[in-house]
Amino acid sequence: MTEESDSAAGPLERYISFLELIAAFPGELTTADVAHALQLPKSTAHRLLRVLSRSGLVEGGDHKERTLSLGNRLTRLVYAAGHADWIEAAVLPTLVQATAKFPNASIFVSRLAGHRVFVVASAAGDPRWKSYVIPGQELPPHAAASAKIILAHQDPSILDKALERPLQAFTRNTVTDPGIVRKEIEEARNEGFAACVECIHEGMSALSVPIHIPTDGVIYSVGITGPITRAITEDRASIVALLREIAKALTPILSLRGRTGGKAA
Repeated sequence: MTEESDSAAGPLERYISFLELIAAFPGELTTADVAHALQLPKSTAHRLLRVLSRSGLVEGGDHKERTLSLGNRLTRLVYAAGHADWIEAAVLPTLVQATAKFPNASIFVSRLAGHRVFVVASAAGDPRWKSYVIPGQELPPHAAASAKIILAHQDPSILDKALERPLQAFTRNTVTDPGIVRKEIEEARNEGFAACVECIHEGMSALSVPIHIPTDGVIYSVGITGPITRAITEDRASIVALLREIAKALTPILSLRGRTGGKAA
């Protein structure tokens, strides 16, 4: 019984490893890349790909330069499993990898729900900053960079709704005048990023860029926050460039929902 179980686990583990790698780097890896990363013979990698492709679990990779992505059948299974959990599971590997470049900060994805913006996934290089952005947390529309950059791409009616409540002052840098907040949001749209310099927590600052989804527009953003005020001031362009790289990497997986006919949860 043990020998039979072990022999079955070998091929299954290879298939799972194949899928996990594609999920971590959607639209970026070729079959040769996967073979190299998993230390598999190219013939074995192509055989695994053929089985996964026939099953609808993987798309692409059918010629040398074509990259791989998760297939519709697998994404439907993911969507059927829960509400927003699929987003966290899908984007977390990319966020964790990105924290290596900024170990003293949290990198996170936020999402629009109606006129409100919530954190859906986050990763922290240092556990001390993990509690500042947690999945399910609502972000203040007038103070959070991630909320501002998402609202910058919405219809005016959604922005009106987001700013209709009294705006709370969290620190001495928090802007509570709706007119000024609207100007900041307009500037964020024009510049392609939003900044928050100690607007919510003293000593904590943030930057965020939009994630453009072909079917849905901007309903997600990716941001970075932590004790990085000096870095944001002195090296803003480099941080924005890093966030845009992450946004580009996340776009294919976040776009899959629209491709399978569903709507963002």
